[in-house]
Amino acid sequence: MRFECSDCRKSFSGSGLSVNINGNEEMYCANCYWKVQKEYEKKKTCEDCVYFKEEVCEKTGRRLAPAIIGFNSYFVEAENCGNLTEEANADSVDLEVPSGTIFKEVIRETKVIVKVRCSYCKNLYNETLDKCPHCGARP
Repeated sequence: MRFECSDCRKSFSGSGLSVNINGNEEMYCANCYWKVQKEYEKKKTCEDCVYFKEEVCEKTGRRLAPAIIGFNSYFVEAENCGNLTEEANADSVDLEVPSGTIFKEVIRETKVIVKVRCSYCKNLYNETLDKCPHCGARP
């Protein structure tokens, strides 16, 4: 069976490598597939954000659509998102306060989200889940 690469348009035989970006599934030759995968590995992902929870952004309430490259899913909406927050607590600022001044101290509670890397598909997912939401494997 012959296929045409969606990127370089070269004809090749074999099964090809599937890439699904924005709901469009396309077949790539090995060289172009490798380039696309490397490009997506460099992007900021929602999985690194404190608002990411099981393919949903807790800040906006929107369901996230992954770019699926082979067995890997990339939630790259973070590239264009103004809400990407990788650290739960802001940097503290030391202020010079005159002696005898009364001030209120505000303590923020830090939210810790622990991610587990699936041993099969290598995607990150929330520790509270009993199986990987990307491939269904159990730890």
